[in-house]
Amino acid sequence: GTPRGSLTVPRLKVSPPPPTGTLAVPQAEPFGEVLTLLSHDALPTALTASETLTLRTHWRADQSMERPLTSFLHLVGPNGALVAQSDLAPPYPVTLWSHGEIVEIAHTLALPATLPPGPYTFYLGWYDSASLERVPVPSNEPNVLPLGQIDLP
Repeated sequence: GTPRGSLTVPRLKVSPPPPTGTLAVPQAEPFGEVLTLLSHDALPTALTASETLTLRTHWRADQSMERPLTSFLHLVGPNGALVAQSDLAPPYPVTLWSHGEIVEIAHTLALPATLPPGPYTFYLGWYDSASLERVPVPSNEPNVLPLGQIDLP
């Protein structure tokens, strides 16, 4: 038919259901003034090269965010070199998170087959998706949160 006018429909936000329960490791670590890490999965006690690790984290939005952020999980080797990483723009963008909303994010990290034995440390953080500037972690420089260490046999 013939158009007879226009209709403005307000934006509708469809957010994922909130995570149920808490993860194995409770935490209360602020990232700047925008996010707080509430909990994360326990790190495995043993991993071997070529394995894949999935790490779930629960976050609370401490304020509305206007800029998109990307979360990262890094694995750093005994010599301080980055050996594996997972950078993730959350499927439910942080720009849609409401103040106080709790969201689960899951990182999948594939370990290279060539990793030599030794101690490796996991680090978690966020950065501005456009500028690449890291979100501050008041308790730690260089704006990453060490989650723990594992030994590869």
